[in-house]
Amino acid sequence: MQPSFIDDLIPLILGAHDHLWTSDLRALCLVSRSWHHFASKQLYQQPELRSYKACTQLARTFQGNHTLETCITSLDIRPDGNQRADMQAIRYLLGLKGITSLKLGGKLAHQTERFLHLVSHPQDVQSLHIDGATQDFQSSLTCGPPAAFEWDEALAFKFHNLRHLRLASLELEIVYPSTPYHLPLQSLSLDNVVIDGELPWLAHKSWAELDSLSITTCNEAESNLHVKQMITCCRNMRKLRYEVKYRSNAQDPIFDADVPNCTSMREVALGGRFDLPLLETVSQYCPSLEVLVVLGRSAVTPVQWKGFLEGQRVSNLMKELVIPLATYTAPFQFQWSDGDVSSVRDVCMKRRIQLLTSGLR
Repeated sequence: MQPSFIDDLIPLILGAHDHLWTSDLRALCLVSRSWHHFASKQLYQQPELRSYKACTQLARTFQGNHTLETCITSLDIRPDGNQRADMQAIRYLLGLKGITSLKLGGKLAHQTERFLHLVSHPQDVQSLHIDGATQDFQSSLTCGPPAAFEWDEALAFKFHNLRHLRLASLELEIVYPSTPYHLPLQSLSLDNVVIDGELPWLAHKSWAELDSLSITTCNEAESNLHVKQMITCCRNMRKLRYEVKYRSNAQDPIFDADVPNCTSMREVALGGRFDLPLLETVSQYCPSLEVLVVLGRSAVTPVQWKGFLEGQRVSNLMKELVIPLATYTAPFQFQWSDGDVSSVRDVCMKRRIQLLTSGLR
């Protein structure tokens, strides 16, 4: 008797191997009808398109087999190059139902709001990522229009179930809303974004649900103001990551007398200029801090770290400290001695704080 394969095992096998390449899934679709049924669902679940030609081909595939449309949950469209745009295919793909995660970039990052208005089922979208970074070398050498995105209340009402918003490498214009609205954002990430307007306008008077804010910038003076405004209006924020690529002489810190205590803050990661006054300020304004991460270079000496950890200003809830084991200020210590590392580690052990280095996290 010839052994037979149990088809019910196929979804279990595919679920245990979520790292399969697209070529692997295509090959599995050819094994049998049962394999085709389950493998095609995973093959078309999260398509990533890097050219208009790929968009056209995927649209034709869905038009020829509407059953495959129900498989899609995430759509990533970032066409580059000098190909002619197939707007009919783009319009068809953005009109599909069930897309919970949408990522636009490449040529679609120029006035992205035009393409967002083509989304037929915006109530399904919970995660939106717009990436203005070009992946095409020839395009990066031309003087074309910069990636730009205008956010207004029309988009806010359209994507009223949006929970995660990530913007990268673009100019963001935020239009002041004429009426309050509810936008249930839980996380907001801005990477190299130039902001025209006030960042709190993005989710006008509905910041109660924001849990995580991440900002990476080259303009410290301007971004400090935006971060301060967000800390003030987002009273339930638990995670803050703020990284400054280039140091400046910004005189407006993110924590000062105008900012209330952030009792909900549990994790803070800061990059750029980090010294003892900033360390003490973070401890003062975030009394419930559990995780502190220092990104990049630190000007805090081992003696200062030891004194801070032994003092009363460090949070009693502190569980994890991630710092570079070096001091980038006079007297410079590009690598702490074994004795310095041991002294800081011993204090952390007494307070039951896990000490990690920035490069290993």
